[in-house]
Amino acid sequence: MNPSAADFIQILEEENRYEALRFILALKENNSMSILEIYENYLTVSLNSMQQTGNEDIDIWREHVRTSIIKTILENLYPYVIKSVWPLTGELWLLSVRLKNTTISGHAWFPTC
Repeated sequence: MNPSAADFIQILEEENRYEALRFILALKENNSMSILEIYENYLTVSLNSMQQTGNEDIDIWREHVRTSIIKTILENLYPYVIKSVWPLTGELWLLSVRLKNTTISGHAWFPTC
């Protein structure tokens, strides 16, 4: 496990959804890793490295929280997936999201991708 994966797991141990998301998005935004590398080196490793406490109720709760955090991360990586697979479609999709949110909220929303 590389050192930054250990840092990510530590953030997950603290159940800090915002920091976990920020950590992974920073990897992607800096173009230091592909979606597949993030998935294999961080997300999968973090789900497979959970330590049992001996209390089944706590272990189940921790697994649900960690899975929920990983789901949030995957959902936030979706625009990058669209952009990398279908560049033109991805741009049109982001534009449609911006237009939809402009119509709904009355002001523009610009995603960070």
